[in-house]
Amino acid sequence: MFFAVNNFFKDAMAVKMNPYQWLAQGGNLNQLYNTIYFDRLVKEATEKAVAEAKAKWDEAAGKGDRAPKPNPADPAPKNTTVEDGISLAKLLEDAASRK
Repeated sequence: MFFAVNNFFKDAMAVKMNPYQWLAQGGNLNQLYNTIYFDRLVKEATEKAVAEAKAKWDEAAGKGDRAPKPNPADPAPKNTTVEDGISLAKLLEDAASRK
């Protein structure tokens, strides 16, 4: 893990965690780094996981795995048009010509 030492020490002192005191108490700099930058590290890990999941989702959608399935309760769709009725255009024409 590479980090800028000056910024790390400045950020550590800003949250009142002296790196020298941390080391003297038996800690290591990796633990301190993870403690100081916890929010940023979690955000980066979350964004990476979301990007990977989105890539898998897009790949699956591209294969056609998400195509709608027929209704198992009624596999044969019915014809919903009425053959012997009157059309809306004809109905409006008749209504407009009446007095």
